[in-house]
Amino acid sequence: MRHSRNQDTIISPIINTGRKSLWQLVNSSACKQSHSVPFLSAVQLDNLKAEGEKLGLEKLFTAYVQHGSEAWLNPYPLIKKLDKNLQKYLGQSSALSPLIDILTDLAKNDISPHSFMLYVVIPRMQDDFSWREWRKTHYRALKVIADMLIELRKTSPFEKQFLGDKHIRLNRDIVLAKYAGQPLSLLGHKELEKRDAIVEYIAIWKNIKIVSGSFIRFIRNSVLGLLYNLRGKYNLEHVIQLLSVLPELEGCLSNLPPDKIDSISLYNASSNNLLDYKLANGYTPMLVLEEAEFHMRIIKKLLPKPLGLEAASFITYVIKRQKDHRIINNILYLSDLLPDKGSLAIYKWHIKNLLNKTQKEQLIFIKKTKDNRGLHPDYPNIEDIFSDDNVTNYKENFSSYAKNLNTEPSRLRGARDIIKAYIEKTPAISPVIDKIRDDILEGRDRLWSEEKIKLYDKATQLIHAPLLRTIIPGIGSLFYTAPKSHSFSELFAEYPIEHNIKIPYIRHSFTLSTSRDNPQLWDSSEIKERINLSAILDTAQAFRQPHHIDTEEYVFTELSKELLSMRGPLQKIKKEMGDNKESKLENLKRSQDVIQQRQKDFRRLLALYKEAPSSLKFMIALILSSSFAKKNNLLKRLVLIWTVKRYMKNPLFAKQQAFFAEDLVPDDISLMQFKMLLKSMELMFSLINSDSEIRAILESLPTELHSAFEPFLITRRKLLGMEAIDAAIKKLSSYHALLAEHAKWQELISKTYNQESDIRQFLLYVSKSSIDAYYGDMGGICASDKPEFIKDPAAFTIRLVNGQEKTITGMGLLYFNTEPNQALARRPFWFAFAINPLPSLCHKLTNIQLLIMYLNYRILLEKISKETGYPVLLPGISSWGIISNNDILKKIITEYEIRKQPLILTDAKGLSFYYNEYQYAHAACIIDPNKPQTFTAEQDLKKLLESLD
Repeated sequence: MRHSRNQDTIISPIINTGRKSLWQLVNSSACKQSHSVPFLSAVQLDNLKAEGEKLGLEKLFTAYVQHGSEAWLNPYPLIKKLDKNLQKYLGQSSALSPLIDILTDLAKNDISPHSFMLYVVIPRMQDDFSWREWRKTHYRALKVIADMLIELRKTSPFEKQFLGDKHIRLNRDIVLAKYAGQPLSLLGHKELEKRDAIVEYIAIWKNIKIVSGSFIRFIRNSVLGLLYNLRGKYNLEHVIQLLSVLPELEGCLSNLPPDKIDSISLYNASSNNLLDYKLANGYTPMLVLEEAEFHMRIIKKLLPKPLGLEAASFITYVIKRQKDHRIINNILYLSDLLPDKGSLAIYKWHIKNLLNKTQKEQLIFIKKTKDNRGLHPDYPNIEDIFSDDNVTNYKENFSSYAKNLNTEPSRLRGARDIIKAYIEKTPAISPVIDKIRDDILEGRDRLWSEEKIKLYDKATQLIHAPLLRTIIPGIGSLFYTAPKSHSFSELFAEYPIEHNIKIPYIRHSFTLSTSRDNPQLWDSSEIKERINLSAILDTAQAFRQPHHIDTEEYVFTELSKELLSMRGPLQKIKKEMGDNKESKLENLKRSQDVIQQRQKDFRRLLALYKEAPSSLKFMIALILSSSFAKKNNLLKRLVLIWTVKRYMKNPLFAKQQAFFAEDLVPDDISLMQFKMLLKSMELMFSLINSDSEIRAILESLPTELHSAFEPFLITRRKLLGMEAIDAAIKKLSSYHALLAEHAKWQELISKTYNQESDIRQFLLYVSKSSIDAYYGDMGGICASDKPEFIKDPAAFTIRLVNGQEKTITGMGLLYFNTEPNQALARRPFWFAFAINPLPSLCHKLTNIQLLIMYLNYRILLEKISKETGYPVLLPGISSWGIISNNDILKKIITEYEIRKQPLILTDAKGLSFYYNEYQYAHAACIIDPNKPQTFTAEQDLKKLLESLD
């Protein structure tokens, strides 16, 4: 090819001055040639310039190709922008030489010159045309920032090429230049030459790990975006103050999914709307930064707490709408006072009430909160709504007691307060009260003479009900209906005790180690990730959703869909009948008849549903939807919402739902909330059980309609009644599954953490006394409304006494059955059933602790069998509620006993109390004095306790 003279003149110097070695550097460099080759061209052109016009790019280029990576971009286009500014104002390119030196140092220390230009230099210099002042106004400051980045580059985590995680992954150079460098880009050199401040700034970044995409997203929004929009309006001290929270905050944010970050971000990097709103309402840039810092301190305190994310989201929402910058400091102080109870409602109530006050009133409000151990005195007492000792439907008339005792009603928050006030008024009565309590706890009340009863009444007539409440805390439980008496005399007259069965008053004492409550451990991610939260949340949504939905129509639509879905199985059977041989036709025909009858009954119930009054509609929906609960989650939720709506007329239940509306969130739940949810569900079950309209429908429903319901009943015995209703609502609410998850949660806490334990003393003994009319309240069970059972000469109570609390906290029932049974050689036998520690006690125990509790019950039963010489049967092994009202405990008992392969009877007749005789009749003979191998409790308990040591 023919070259002109001018072309040879241009190319020759390039070859002769060592340009070939630069090409070798390009070829061996990790930088992409799409960037390094254009940069090389700029270097070649720069070298052709006269000395005073040169930028001196060659040394920068050499460092660039020797130290660069595939991610490095060509810095020359950005340098050229500044060079053009020089040319406009007759400046020499050599004025950029100090900048080139800075960029070269950065490149030699493995920091991208392009990133530094883009995020630090250009924002600082691109609009400054006073090039003669650049050395003074810019280069000294840029040198400080560059040296700072070089120092950071040598430390963790900046030795890695990429930072972040699978959600957000950033190049190290971008993090250094944009995240650490850019906030300082507009600060003056005097500000940046404060060595102590720079050292502090560097220390902050050295303590940040940047391993989480969630953290990166947060600082983009709440820190970098804010500083960028306020550039030039703050000093180094403000930046340090803002960033100082980040190292501690990072750990809290790292565990959050990135999509949750926006809810706790005060600002958004892509929008200035909130910043403009704040500045328009009297905020200065300094106040904006101070508020942002306080906000980060608040979420740092909240995130580790149960439901901390939801509390932080709520407070972020509140702060965004505030015009008064002083409120943030008060919110910070107040949120630090509030206790870790796993409750969002606490934060909402306190902060909403704080916002409704003047600045002076806010300080008074905070002081009252602090003085009241972190809860304002006016805050509704959650313990009254979700009582630990099962206080729900029944409350003493406190105002009446206050008047009689001449004290303020506010002093009386429970039965113990009434007794305390009574003793203060009449100190001499204290020994009598102690004697009554001790007699009942020890079972000596069976020995009370008529004279002693009158004496006790004379001393305690005014406080009879609250006194019994302090001894039997289940009085007032979910199933409590009315007091059995107003005095001991009345009680002993109403429920006289007669029996001719010789049974010694057998006792058994034992200890149970229980872990102390430590709410800080309840909601750790290590525990929660092993819990089926979705099952809990699915039920919880019915208790928090707006209840204005027209559930009746939606339920009808879903039920109609289920009816239509029956066509598929029928068509499949018809097809199989055409394809199969005659030998299989009979089975197929039988299946076809069953589905067609089910269809017919379904249509009949749906037709009735359209015309029925509300209560009957509800009952139809309850029964039908429980049959489809596994496959139709929407139907299940709709009927559960309907149930919640139906019983909102109960004042206590309504209070609980109002609390849940404030407290529950869609995608998380704390153990505290879970406990409250279970208590609210149990109240709902008791309201259904006592629903007079449902009971009236069951009594008046024609027989032919009873048969229409049968295919859809989920109980073993296809009989429409309250047992079927109870089974249906518990199926819809996943109650049994939730109880299992609660026990699992408790178990995991116990196994994962070495918690401090309390050794509790318990006493079990057999009792037969008029006081036992309260047997149902002793265990907090539905049989509370059947006190007359204790008048049966064959009925005995087992009392469970808590020695520390000096209360009866559980019960069991014994029934001496003389109905002849061939399998037992026609011997009389004991039914042992209704084994019910109070729900408030059971909820605190793990599955292992419940097993320990039962084994101690069994030790007592073995003693009874040995002393009397009669077998002990566990009745109702296939029915709900007979063995225990607690499903977890019932499962533990039956699994333990069935594993022993006991004699199983289906005809152990002789008792039909509360349940049908046939339900009791399905029983297991667990202890037989003729079979020593059935006496296993002590040995098994010893092995279990040894395995736990």
